[in-house]
Amino acid sequence: MKNRCVIFDLDETLVKSSKNLANSINFTRQKIGLESLEENLLDNYINELHDDLPLKLYDKKEFSPEVREIFYKHYIDTCIDDLKLYDGMAEILKNLKNDGIKLAIATNSYEIFVKKMLKYLDIEKYFNVIICADKVRYPKPSGYMLGYIMTILDVRAKDCILVGDSIKDYLSAKDEKTHFIKASWGVKRDFKCKYECKDLNTLINTINQIF
Repeated sequence: MKNRCVIFDLDETLVKSSKNLANSINFTRQKIGLESLEENLLDNYINELHDDLPLKLYDKKEFSPEVREIFYKHYIDTCIDDLKLYDGMAEILKNLKNDGIKLAIATNSYEIFVKKMLKYLDIEKYFNVIICADKVRYPKPSGYMLGYIMTILDVRAKDCILVGDSIKDYLSAKDEKTHFIKASWGVKRDFKCKYECKDLNTLINTINQIF
């Protein structure tokens, strides 16, 4: 039997986490003398295609050691505050795994935060592979992460689906020539693709439609 794989993005696909991330960014901004920004604006900066992200987030040309230290210390302490798995997601992961589908996570977040979040939510057990941005050469929107996962799991691109909420996810799947499902059950983003789930209850049917 051929291997099949569903790869999930983490933030705003599996979990509701944008508030915690915004709080840590704004904490960092305040520490370096900048005013806080609205959560929606920060979410746009992080998930859209911006070449000048350090400038938009911290008014700097690059992420300085000072900024990284302030952010890391705050986020590692607060990344599970009010962290929630989307309703019904645990059951979906369980059903997919029971159906013999390999599961993975491809996230632009860093491993130190991801491990803490997954342990807190008790969902790490469902995933065969978890790949974070600090463990690969190129993060999303490059398809490098997906290709790396497919190599580890011995899965062909046509037998793999990426589920994600952002344009970076979509471009990553496109780069690797694999299937993509837009996750719109949380944050609504303004880009079009072939498959979109506005309700988490439709995800299994959409996966089955592709496979």
